[in-house]
Amino acid sequence: MGNNSATLGQCPKSEDCSMKFIYYTVIHVIGGFFSALGGVPAYMIMFRCVQPELKSLAVGLFTLIMRMLAGIPAPVYFGALIDKTCLKWGSTSCGQRGACRLYDSNAYKYVYLGLSAVLRGPSHLISVVFYILIKKHFENKNSRPIENGGREDAPMNKEDNCKIKEHLPSSSDAENESCI
Repeated sequence: MGNNSATLGQCPKSEDCSMKFIYYTVIHVIGGFFSALGGVPAYMIMFRCVQPELKSLAVGLFTLIMRMLAGIPAPVYFGALIDKTCLKWGSTSCGQRGACRLYDSNAYKYVYLGLSAVLRGPSHLISVVFYILIKKHFENKNSRPIENGGREDAPMNKEDNCKIKEHLPSSSDAENESCI
C-alpha cells in the first residue's frame, strides 16, 4: 500500500488553531442561543391560539410532530452524510464493512456544520419574516391617531359633553347648568 509511520506525541498544529476553536465556540453558542429563543415563543403562541380544553392535546401533537420531523430522522441523515467523509473503513470479523477508521476532517467539518446551518437556516428565516410582519402590524396599530385619549365613548369637546348629559336620564339639573 505505502509507507506508513507514526510518531509519539501530538501532531503539529498551526498558529491560528486556538483562534479557530474560539471562533467555532462563539458562533456555535450564539447560534444555539438564537435557536433556543424560538422554543418558548412557540409554546406561548400555541397556548394563546388553542382553546383551553385542547391545550394538552396541542402540546402532545406539537411534541409528536417535532420528534417525527427532527428527532427521529436527524441521526439518520447526519450519519449518512458523515459516512460520506470516511477515508478508511474497518472490517468486521465476518469480512463486512465495519466502523470508519479515518475521516476527512475538512469534509467532515463542512458536512457537520453545513448541515446544521442548512437545517437551522429556514427556521431563522421564518422567525425574521414573522418578526417583520408583527412589527409592521404593531407600527400600523400605534400610528393611528388616538382620539379622546383612547376612549371611544368619551366626548370630543365641552359642547358634546353637554349634549350627552342633557340626554342622560340620571343627570341632574346642576350638572346641566354647568354646561350653559
